[in-house]
Order: sequence, then structure tokens, then C-alpha cells
Amino acid sequence: MSKDNWSSDYIKNAAFVPKLASIVVDDFLQPKADDTILDVGCGDGKLTAEIAKIVKYVHGLDSSPNLLKIAHEQHGLDVTVQDAQTLTAAELTYPTGQSHYDKVFSNAALHWILTTNKPTQGSTHAEKEQIRQNFFNEVYKTLRADGGVFAAEFGGLGNVSEIHAAFVATLIKYGLTPAEAHAASPWYYPHEDVVRGYLEHAGFTVEKIERVYRSTLLPHGDDGMLQWLDLFGFAFVEAVQKKNPSVTKDAILNDVLEILRGVNYDPNSNQWFAGYVRLRFRAIKA
Repeated sequence: MSKDNWSSDYIKNAAFVPKLASIVVDDFLQPKADDTILDVGCGDGKLTAEIAKIVKYVHGLDSSPNLLKIAHEQHGLDVTVQDAQTLTAAELTYPTGQSHYDKVFSNAALHWILTTNKPTQGSTHAEKEQIRQNFFNEVYKTLRADGGVFAAEFGGLGNVSEIHAAFVATLIKYGLTPAEAHAASPWYYPHEDVVRGYLEHAGFTVEKIERVYRSTLLPHGDDGMLQWLDLFGFAFVEAVQKKNPSVTKDAILNDVLEILRGVNYDPNSNQWFAGYVRLRFRAIKA
């Protein structure tokens, strides 16, 4: 099993993620009392548990055993450890007596799930695109045929672009080529037209899709950005240390932080902001 980079620090430093999900839940997922829902990339289960209070049944998938332990023990959720990129409808756990879900939901996860930067995830653009398309195809198979819904929110084109660029610049400083620095990114932030194409090719009718900018206040005041970088930037740190093991994580993150200080930091309030760009969609299986 691959290294699990997630821990209870997610609850402490990324609690704003489920708190800011009201739009995708209320306007895109639109949960109903008799719904059965599969939550793909459910993480620590905080948001999933809120949805579970409304619907008939919800099951959570995530690749992190650490986060799923929290989801099960603290929120009582039914969960499965699953790398969603290799999601296979025929192998999923379904509600008792059913062979489908009414809805599939995902919040703040698809930009991790759809990334294809590892050597095992295809060597050509066509191979990487097929991996992404397969995910949407399998979600389609998971849903009931007469109006099943796939609703999601995740990072879209331009998401945390300043942070992304600061990491790339820092990796180049430590000896990586620009191509290596970009390849270290664990995120996939597509344009909405690309996602529409995946959905329609899988057979969905896209009811609505949007990409919106949302400046987001980070928690923990003056330490907010450093906490964010530490929580989400592990792949960039690992790329530097693989090339130069003597470089410490603190050195890397502080270099990124100083690049961002003049862009994302408000000295009047001593607060950090991240430039989030959210891509949301609601798609229907006819």
C-alpha cells in the first residue's frame, strides 16, 4: 500500500473545506430522504456525516486509512478503503437489496483522484486521459438508470495558482528542472469544458457546471499558510528530498512561504488567503 500522508491534522488545518460545501450539497447534490449516496473521497467524514442525517444511506470511499478510521469511529459511517482512480462499479459495496446508488457525490477530492503524475499512470497524454475517462465511466455504471445523479466540487483551472507557482519556483531553486517541478504536482485542475467532455462521453447529461473564484481565509492567523503548505504540499517536498535528501521540509516550506508573503498575506489583519477556484457540476444518468 502507498504511503498515507493524511492524519488528524486534516481536521485541525482543513476544517474550512467541509464548512464551505453548502453550495455543492444544497444546489448540486440536492439530497433527499430516500436517497442512497456514494461519497467518493469522503476523507474524515465530517461532511458525509451531515449528509447522512438527511438521506436513507451513505457509504464513503477514500484512499486514506487514517482518515477513514476517523470517519468510522467518530461519525459511525460505513466506509471502504479504495483508490477511487481505479474505481470499479462491479466491486463496490451497495445498499442492501440494491445494485446501484441514487447519487454519487464528491467534495474537494477529484483534483487528487484524477491526477496522473506517477509513472504507473500512463506515459502518454492519451493513456492519462483514458484513466480519467474510465473513472467517469465507472461512476456512470454505479448509478441507477432513471435519473441517477453525479454531483461534485473540486479544484478547477487556476485553483491556488499562486501556491502552485511558488512550489514550482522553489523546486527549480533546489535543482529540479521545470518539467520535473511541474510533474511533482499532485493536483489536476481542469477547465469545465474538459470535465463536461468526460461526463458526456460517459453518457451523462450535464445539467449544470460552473467554475468560480473563491478567495478563502485560512485558519490559524499568521501560521495559516504554513499549515496549509505542510498539509497539502507533501508531494513537492518529497520530490526535492528524493533529489537532495539533505534539504529539510522546513527549508522548502519557508522558501515557498516567502514567495507568497507579498501575494497572499494581509499584514493589516495578519491573515493568509488562498485563491481557490471551484469547479462544480450536476450530471444526470438518463
